[in-house]
Amino acid sequence: MIYKLKYRIVFYVLGIMMVSAGVWLTMGLIEYGDFRHSVGAVGTCGYQDGGYVATFMQTCTLVTPAMICPSCPMTTSTWASACGAFQELIVAGQYGTVIITPFAGFQYSGGGSMPSPGSAFLLCGPATVPFVIGIPGSARANNIQKTIDWLDKYIIANYEKLTK
Repeated sequence: MIYKLKYRIVFYVLGIMMVSAGVWLTMGLIEYGDFRHSVGAVGTCGYQDGGYVATFMQTCTLVTPAMICPSCPMTTSTWASACGAFQELIVAGQYGTVIITPFAGFQYSGGGSMPSPGSAFLLCGPATVPFVIGIPGSARANNIQKTIDWLDKYIIANYEKLTK
């Protein structure tokens, strides 16, 4: 009787571990798919950029008497007194340091809800009025990409060498 109880406990623990791993992997695959769709959307644009986010200011606050946004100096220089309707995203991309000014409430695609310093980004359209900004959702999507890159580098490349 005691042995049956031990086996049942081990079975339940292993089952819970497998279900947890399945849920974690599924969420990562969904986020990875969302980011891949953003990559496809950005790939159709005439102007595209990619890199890492340096700073992100979610709300630019307009100071009324001076008609500037002291929290977003680069957005103020681009949009003047309309700077309060924008966000400021300073990125290090393939074209160097770029200031992206999406509208306040911009819908980021790719699984991520908001950019954070150090996160990757993809840009489609001009930096002043972007069409698509892709932000990966979490480290799970990044880990899945690393796994795919590893498989491509070692497994698929070696298989191609063997078949030639």
